[in-house]
Amino acid sequence: MQSSIALKSGDKALFVLLRAMGDTLLATPIIRAFKQAFPDVVVDVLAERIPAQILRNNPDIRRIIVAPTRGAPIKSYQPLISDLRQQKYKVSIDALSTPGSALLCRMTGAPHRVGYDLPRRRLFYTNPIKPITEAVYSPIAKRVLLEPVGVMKFDIDNTALLLPRLYPGDEEYLAARELVGEAASDKGLVLSLAPFCKREWKQWSVSYWRELLLRIEPKYRPCWLLFAANSERAALKELEDETQLDVHWVGADDLLVTGAVMKMTGGLIGGDNGLLHIAVGVGTPTLTVFAGRDDPVRWVPPNLPEHQFIDLRGRRDNPETVGEVEQRLIEFIDGHCFRS
Repeated sequence: MQSSIALKSGDKALFVLLRAMGDTLLATPIIRAFKQAFPDVVVDVLAERIPAQILRNNPDIRRIIVAPTRGAPIKSYQPLISDLRQQKYKVSIDALSTPGSALLCRMTGAPHRVGYDLPRRRLFYTNPIKPITEAVYSPIAKRVLLEPVGVMKFDIDNTALLLPRLYPGDEEYLAARELVGEAASDKGLVLSLAPFCKREWKQWSVSYWRELLLRIEPKYRPCWLLFAANSERAALKELEDETQLDVHWVGADDLLVTGAVMKMTGGLIGGDNGLLHIAVGVGTPTLTVFAGRDDPVRWVPPNLPEHQFIDLRGRRDNPETVGEVEQRLIEFIDGHCFRS
């Protein structure tokens, strides 16, 4: 049963975000909404090591607590649990409600614990909340987690409140400029490219990506900055090796630096992956190819023409989709991409 949670100045709140980078970033709007409602309540976040990078410099967060690597021995969690209990959080909000995060939420010792009302998890929460099951943008769906503290909903017309945000600082922008170097110095159009998806069923063929870039090359002659983890680079080799294209590998080692580099480009085109949300988080226009099963409505900001998607669900193996994506990419570049 839901109940009201009264918070006062000096209380502490913990947000539990034990998932991948995209899910972590998409939870930042509810943290921002919480902090706006309770500016004198201290906010900490528990996150996994790599996703924790995108929370650096966030003005709404006092402390980022890094959890042990997923699958680590149980004993490695003992110092973490001891630390969390010493903080005496008034409320712990589990923004993802996996079995592991639900257990850690309970182990914090917080008297008020909020999470989704799901089987085998609801018993860990004092305030289990029915999740929104309709297809809506993820930060909007997460808003129900704030109802027990009296933040009933987002103003869905206030896009500044809805969008994820990350905060590269001077150090990250300096690293970004060094990373880009001279690659884009003589190009009028510089674009971010993030085609790789870790889950094979989300992938649009790399050969299709190559054909797409070759088709638009004569019209724009852009410089492409290629983003992916180092372990994913080999899968994108034919894009880097294509001599007719100006493709430069920049990786994605430090996620705030990645955001700073994307901020310097005219737009991002890519697949259904967490890099989409980084681009949104720094205000870079996006065009995303959804070739898996996920509903794009859940992952792309609504009603913003600078953030678009192409729905290829059920058609990802059809070579005719290259022409469809080509036309949409041309419209996207002409209508929304920044040029130097």
